[in-house]
Amino acid sequence: MKKIKVISFIIQFFLLYAIVRISTFIFSILPHKKSNFKSTVLFLEQLPEEGAGYNYRVKKWMDLFNSNNLSTESMSLVVKSDDFFRRVSERNLADFIIQSGFKRYFQIIKARKYQTVIVRRGVLIYNDYGNLFMEKLLRKVHPNILLDFDDDIATNRKQAVGKSFFERVLLDNSNRFNESFHYYDRFIVGSDFLKRLVLERKPSVSENDICIIPTCVDYTGLEQKKYTNTLETITFGWIGGNHNLPLIKEIIPALNELSKSYSIQLNIIAGVKYYDFGAQFPVQFIQYSLETELEHLRQIDIGLMPLSDDAVSRGKCGFKLIQYMGLGIPSVATNITVNADIIDHNKNGWLVEPNTDWLSILEEICSKKNEFDTFGLNAQQKIDKSYSFKAHLENYMSFIRKQDHHV
Repeated sequence: MKKIKVISFIIQFFLLYAIVRISTFIFSILPHKKSNFKSTVLFLEQLPEEGAGYNYRVKKWMDLFNSNNLSTESMSLVVKSDDFFRRVSERNLADFIIQSGFKRYFQIIKARKYQTVIVRRGVLIYNDYGNLFMEKLLRKVHPNILLDFDDDIATNRKQAVGKSFFERVLLDNSNRFNESFHYYDRFIVGSDFLKRLVLERKPSVSENDICIIPTCVDYTGLEQKKYTNTLETITFGWIGGNHNLPLIKEIIPALNELSKSYSIQLNIIAGVKYYDFGAQFPVQFIQYSLETELEHLRQIDIGLMPLSDDAVSRGKCGFKLIQYMGLGIPSVATNITVNADIIDHNKNGWLVEPNTDWLSILEEICSKKNEFDTFGLNAQQKIDKSYSFKAHLENYMSFIRKQDHHV
């Protein structure tokens, strides 16, 4: 049965591949036509429209652009989060790759109607196979495509050097994300670190063709978190994906030691109901959802963002800190790349040097609990000035409206 499924997948994949390659050839000989469609910007999203990534890097920008006379639409490969996780399970992954491939093919054909196309993270979620055949099609279909990403995806994916026989048959590209840069002339990135990566990996691109847009928040109208002078238990908190939970486990020994002198609690906002941290103090697991995100974040007194000192961490854009601090929650984080830009040490939060014990900083934080309001106000002001949607709206719209030199 498994062998039949593999053969079926290969046949369906090469049918899709043939259709895409033929279409690429046809569009390579057709002249580009200017759009007369009412929407001028199309976002091509990979991930569920219910997710935080879509909400913060696509949906909220679309709302702002539309209200500022820049019409937009979006097309995603999947809408519902539950549907996404069900379809990418081991049992359904092959079907999802084929179905999402055909869906994206028709979306790319429709993209010809738009003036600008912004691709978020990549054309396909699983773009391992076909040697970037979808990117090649999009490049021929549309002359003005931008790539938006807020992680060093190439390093995060740990792209393999060698290829199996199956990967060679399906035209796997082991350096797929970096090589996808070839098909874009302009980039939207989440940090200066990622901008430098683009310049390093694509030397032909100009700095003026890269726009830094952090993953922003909009907490307009929300009051700063208030701390009472009688705060007894300090609630540390962390929000993130299940795959990053080991980062929290690394600082549990320091928190265990801290709990001998202070009353503390840890809130974990993620997709798990339990994770064995070996904690000797109360840990509350809170199921993440976009609808309850703010409510649960505001229960935190101090935000946490520990990181490993490695290439994956250096490519991150500090969104946890932006979320915490935008609500007036002081935060403590590993002093790596963008974290040092977001946190002003001992003013709106605290920085811990990589590979050092967190205990002394955590003790200092607890000793300053009467100053949390001041730290929180400074944090909120920093985010409002530098990491809010309104702070970047004019720059983002101006960058989009710049016509690509191929148009």
